Amino acid sequence: MSKTTKKNKSSPRKLSYYPLYVFFILMIAPLLVMTLVPKRPLHYPNIILFTVDTLRADRLGAYGHDRARTAHLDFFSKKATTFSTVITAAPETLPAHATLFTGRYPWRHHCLDNQYPLRYSEHTLSEILRSYGYRTIAISNAIMSLYRGFEQGFEMFNGKSEAQVNKERNKKTTRKPHVKIKVTSNEQRNDPSRATLTTKRAIQACESLPGTPFFLWVHYWDPHSPYNPPDIYRKWFDCPSGTGREFLFPDEMQAIHRQKIELTDIEKTKLSALYDGDVAYFDAEWGRLMRFLAARQLLSDSLLIFIGDHGESLYEHNHYIGHGLSIKNTVLTIPLLVFQKRFPAHIINHQVKIADIVPTILDFLALKPEKVSLDGESLLNFLNEFTTRKHVDTPAALSRAHLTGSTSIQNERWKIISRDDQETFTFHDLAIDPLEQNPIIDFPEERPPPRLINALKQWKRNFKVIDIKKSETQNDEQLLEMLRDLGYIDEYPAEAAN
Repeated sequence: MSKTTKKNKSSPRKLSYYPLYVFFILMIAPLLVMTLVPKRPLHYPNIILFTVDTLRADRLGAYGHDRARTAHLDFFSKKATTFSTVITAAPETLPAHATLFTGRYPWRHHCLDNQYPLRYSEHTLSEILRSYGYRTIAISNAIMSLYRGFEQGFEMFNGKSEAQVNKERNKKTTRKPHVKIKVTSNEQRNDPSRATLTTKRAIQACESLPGTPFFLWVHYWDPHSPYNPPDIYRKWFDCPSGTGREFLFPDEMQAIHRQKIELTDIEKTKLSALYDGDVAYFDAEWGRLMRFLAARQLLSDSLLIFIGDHGESLYEHNHYIGHGLSIKNTVLTIPLLVFQKRFPAHIINHQVKIADIVPTILDFLALKPEKVSLDGESLLNFLNEFTTRKHVDTPAALSRAHLTGSTSIQNERWKIISRDDQETFTFHDLAIDPLEQNPIIDFPEERPPPRLINALKQWKRNFKVIDIKKSETQNDEQLLEMLRDLGYIDEYPAEAAN
C-alpha cells in the first residue's frame, strides 16, 4: 500500500481537459458559427421599394398639383414622411436607378446613361440585404431587364429564379428580338410596360413570397412617353383622341425640340393633360397593388419607400419634351415618400438626394456591411424628426446628363451648371428663380459658396478620367433599337435642352 502511495506521488499529475471543452463549446463555437454561417436576421422588417419612371413631383396632389387625380398616393402621403425637394443623379432610367441601388454617383458606378449596364462588381442594395437573410424579389421592365445588371442580388427577377436568370445571362444567343412599343391606344394597353400588367405581375409575385423578411422592388414604367392613358383618364383631363398632336412618337417630340416648333396653347394644354392622365392611370394601378398588400397584412411592419427615378420636361425649356437631354429641375426633381409605423407623418423641407436611399435603409436596419462605400447620407434623423445642423448644412446634390455632357450641383439656394466642352458656369438663384428661366449674369450681393463651384469642377474632372472599357457598354443592335424607340438615341447629335 505504501509502495502504491509513493508511486502515485512521484507520478506526474494528469490534467483534466473537460473545462476547456466546455469553454470551447459555450464561447468559441458560437463565434465560429456566426462567422461561417450566412447572417440571418432575428427580426428585420420587410422592405418594399416602389420606383416610378418619369414621374414629376409637382404633378402629384401630395406636392400641390391642383389638377392631380392621384387619390391613392395622396392618401399614402398623409401617413408617410414626404420629402419636398429630392434631386436625382441623372435624367435617365439606368444611371438614376444605379445610384438608387448603390448609393453612389455615376462617376463611381460607371452607369453613365442607358447604354451602360450596372457593373456586377458593384455592391447593390439587393445583394446587401440578401447577405443578411432577406428574400429578394423584383418586378422591373424592359430597359432594366436581364443583362442590364439590376438582376444581381435577386432570388426572383420578373418571375424567373436566380438559376434561370444566370443561365439566360450566360448564353449569348438568348436575347429575344426587341418588340417595338405599340403606340395606338388599344395595342398599347397590352404592352408589358403598362401599369396594369406591372401590378398584375407584382401581385402574382406576392402571392408566392419565399418567406420573411423580404425585399420587394416594383418598378412602374408609366408615365413614361408615349403619353397614352386609357380613355377614362383622357376624359378626366378633357383630352380626347384625334385632336391635334398625339405626342406619341419620339421622333415627333424630337422634331419639336430641334426645329423649335411653337406649340399652340391648345397643344400645350393637351400635352400636359396626357401626362397627367398617365400619372392618374399609374396611381390607380399602384393603389390596387397597395390594397392587395394591405389585405395580406404585408404593410403593417414594413418599411415602404416610394420614389421616382427622374422627372420630365413638358416644353418648359427650349421646346423640349422628354428628359435625357435636360438638366433642369423639371427633370431632376423627384418625389420621395417613406412610411414605417414608428415614423411620424410629416413633411421635410430640406433638400435630399436619390443617393441617400441605401444609407437610410442600412441605418434604419443598423447594418454596417464591409467594403461598401457610399456617397449618400442617411435620412433617419429626418424620419425621426431629429434634424441635426450638420446634416442640414451638407446636402449638395450632384447630377449628370451624360448625353449632353452637362453636370450640375445644387443646394437649397444655388444651382450651378457646366458642360464638358466649356470652362464657364451657369448660375441660378433658386430662391427667386425656381423654374430656372433667368440665369444670373452679375452678382449684385450674394454669391454661391466657393465650395459648390470647387465640387462641380472636381466632378467634371472625375468624369474626364473615367476609363470606360468598351466591354462595359452594350451597344448591340437590339438594345440600340429599343433605346431609339424610347427616344434616347437618334441619328442627330444630342443638343442640350437647357
